[in-house]
Amino acid sequence: MMNIPYVGSGVTASAVGMDKIMQKDVFAANGLPTVPYVWFNREEWSASEIEKKLKYPMFVKPANLGSSVAITKVNNRKELVKAVNLAVLFDRRIIIEKGMEDITEVNCSIMGYKVMEVSICEQPIRSSEMLSYEDKYLKGSKTKGMASLSRLMPAPIPKILTSKIQEAAKTAF
Repeated sequence: MMNIPYVGSGVTASAVGMDKIMQKDVFAANGLPTVPYVWFNREEWSASEIEKKLKYPMFVKPANLGSSVAITKVNNRKELVKAVNLAVLFDRRIIIEKGMEDITEVNCSIMGYKVMEVSICEQPIRSSEMLSYEDKYLKGSKTKGMASLSRLMPAPIPKILTSKIQEAAKTAF
């Protein structure tokens, strides 16, 4: 709006990228796989309704935060209640996803506009069950942010899986 050059996605893409609920809807509409989830406004939740739709473990997340802030893995109702009470301090909408066991997180970046450039796939190294804020920003050099995150590059995955991830990343972009 001020004719100042910048890099990155436009307003809509950035907003969808930060809103986990909207992002899942857009991904599903474009044939991208997502894990089962439920969402609700902070005033409207019921542990029993959530448990009818999803089995433990689950991940409780504020819908509009990044960097793993206030994300909690839960294994029972007591942990679920505590995690939702934390998440509602950060957002009015909460998303809860089915916890997938024995997964490997892989990242792939896209750059471009009319012609997309796809990065190699990388595997971030986490210190516990999930990649935490501490893993992303506080390990190693505290002045380099995510640049100091431990990762395997390229990710040690089969080439066919690398290609599938890169194609999915292009579709998401």
